[in-house]
Amino acid sequence: MQKFNVPLEDRRGKHDNHAKISDNVRFEIRNFIRNLEARESHYSRERNEDKKFLPANTTQMSLYRSFLEQNPMFDPTNNDDDNVKYSLFCKIFNFEFNISFGFPRSDLCDTCELQNVRMNTARRENNQQAINEIEIQREQHWQEAEMFYELVRQSNQLENNYLALCADYEKNFVFPITGINKEYFMPHLNFYNFGIQNLHNNKATMIMYAQHYAKKGANEAATFLDFYLRDNCPPEAMHVKIFMDNSVGTNKNRFVFAMLQYLALTRFETIEAIFPIVGHSYMPIDRSFAIIEKSKKREDKIITPEDWTRVVRKARPAQPFQVVHVEHPLTNNLAPEEDTPLVRIIDYKRVFEPMLNNRLFLQRVRKVRFSRNLTPLMSESLLQECAAPIYLFRDGTTAQTIRDALVDPPLAYEDTMY
Repeated sequence: MQKFNVPLEDRRGKHDNHAKISDNVRFEIRNFIRNLEARESHYSRERNEDKKFLPANTTQMSLYRSFLEQNPMFDPTNNDDDNVKYSLFCKIFNFEFNISFGFPRSDLCDTCELQNVRMNTARRENNQQAINEIEIQREQHWQEAEMFYELVRQSNQLENNYLALCADYEKNFVFPITGINKEYFMPHLNFYNFGIQNLHNNKATMIMYAQHYAKKGANEAATFLDFYLRDNCPPEAMHVKIFMDNSVGTNKNRFVFAMLQYLALTRFETIEAIFPIVGHSYMPIDRSFAIIEKSKKREDKIITPEDWTRVVRKARPAQPFQVVHVEHPLTNNLAPEEDTPLVRIIDYKRVFEPMLNNRLFLQRVRKVRFSRNLTPLMSESLLQECAAPIYLFRDGTTAQTIRDALVDPPLAYEDTMY
């Protein structure tokens, strides 16, 4: 937990106002801080250097007062040589410990929270056997979570015949934003943004549409992935790794898997879909979304559909995001833009429903590998290779049957302006 390796006595300097305080007093302060019920960050211990977090409503003053309540002999009002001033307490807290205040909501993990509760209970009951078991389970959980980030890092070192992507939905945009007080209490129209980012060159495509043009489901996710892999994939890429959020409704379902299997039969040699542990799912595309969020905060009003696309396009001037429209152009006059692709949603559910098995139980899947074999292989652990079969298609389904079904696929939304 210590932030510096240099002994404190070597960092005090000649003018340290607390130099006369005994080492026993300093030990008591450190021991108090060390025993605080702080928790670790859930994204990456490597990036956060064992950083701990205390509740957001905690302050250094409240901790100092708690310390004096537990150790009244160090109260400054005692006029003793070993009294502890607030400045000394803060100095040790800030320079010897890597602790911050606040529990970011996006940093929560159900498993980690459950393990923390069980660990606190075991410590109060002094149950050493339970403590050891929870520590083993916690370490296994952390290894699984860290492996996802390690796989993302390794994707930057893949050969040219590999394509590494990450894909996810951004937080919904609301429309309109006028600043008028009554607007807050009125229903809004949501705009969706599905981002796909190339991990080799950091180029990102933002596929934007309004909620009355299309939904947020398997058909949409499958269509967007198919569109990107067909239009943005270099010809030498024969293997694909896709890092996606762990959403069963949009990404991890049999219809998206069937579409990826189709691409493995017709375009690529292998496609591997990788899903993170829930609560440990920070991906490179999230950095692009953060850039857009900062750009959104600089806008006082959003009163036309083009305003949202403008915000996204100018969010990263050095390497602008590619914007893609869905079903209908997000333009003020609903006319297509010359340089903006327009994607129609394919009804993959109607195409694949007669071919797919039901009750596949894909919730626990962490990795899936698609190849020319019609039986994809999966693993329930990121620490293991894909070896267990997924019987995705019903008996009698052939590769030619899948190819023929998508020669002229039906559209999910038939109505069009053109």
